[in-house]
Amino acid sequence: GQAKAINLQRSADNVVNVVSSDAIGQFVDRNAAEALQRLPGVSLEESQGEGKFIIIRGADPSLNAVTIDGVTVATPEEDGRSTALNIISTDQLERIELSKTWLPDKSANTVGGTVNLVSRSALDRGERFGSVEAAYSQHDIADDPSYRFNATFGDVLGKNKNIGIQISYNQSEDNRGSDTLRADEAWHTTQDLPLLDFPVGFWMGGVEME
Repeated sequence: GQAKAINLQRSADNVVNVVSSDAIGQFVDRNAAEALQRLPGVSLEESQGEGKFIIIRGADPSLNAVTIDGVTVATPEEDGRSTALNIISTDQLERIELSKTWLPDKSANTVGGTVNLVSRSALDRGERFGSVEAAYSQHDIADDPSYRFNATFGDVLGKNKNIGIQISYNQSEDNRGSDTLRADEAWHTTQDLPLLDFPVGFWMGGVEME
């Protein structure tokens, strides 16, 4: 898998980084965003301690395109066009291809870059294969542990090996906790002073947060 990823990078007509499933399995990354953060020029935007969006060479995540086997993925976000990669588990991916520059056949909405998630396929392997992955973690501020388990088996059939069969099982549970300080309402006063609608994090006169 790693050798194939290197060959794909060398033979590409543009700047491409490829993360193989073998490389993903060497780390405890829980989703596609966290697997991509190890590539050069890529940083991570987190949500509640988990990687969610990727930033390619400083470009806003909304300027990236995400595809699965070449098919564009629609974003589930309500307030933007950024595609959250924390919903994509790495267990069923053969590799992740990150294109940082453009070619004429690419869509014009990829100013930042294109992330192509390549799913596993028995026909790509061309032979019998199997894998088992497991992970366990315990967070300091969470009572229950987190774990994930994945098992995959595939084989090719027929005289010309043109029939592929693949069976996968995946189970995971993520229990995380976070310390959050949030002010959802405006600031008020206790001594009939004017309303303050900017977040003040300290005492000022008779101002306090309700």
